[in-house]
Amino acid sequence: ALQQTVFNAPQFPIVQNVNARIETNVDVIKSALIEQLYKPVRWTQSMQTLSVLGVEYVVECGAGNVLANLAKRLPNIKAAYPTDTKTRMDSALSALLLAEGKLT
Repeated sequence: ALQQTVFNAPQFPIVQNVNARIETNVDVIKSALIEQLYKPVRWTQSMQTLSVLGVEYVVECGAGNVLANLAKRLPNIKAAYPTDTKTRMDSALSALLLAEGKLT
């Protein structure tokens, strides 16, 4: 099913969890998503890549908040937000807009 799914070009670089590399090519991103099904996820290395890029905020998309809690422990991360409920999603959006000066 994933092979038939149409992907649009990303508007920002994607850090792939399967190899912790930055990618913008949709075919490579799609292949990496498939590889994540049977290869180890390199979460620590992916977070290090984000750190090198200067990322300060993390938004966890999906069920739970384990990764957001782990991300909060990293020295360069100012905040990490789970979005597993509508309330958390709304809170994350408000906090990020406020942090970027787009909400007062």
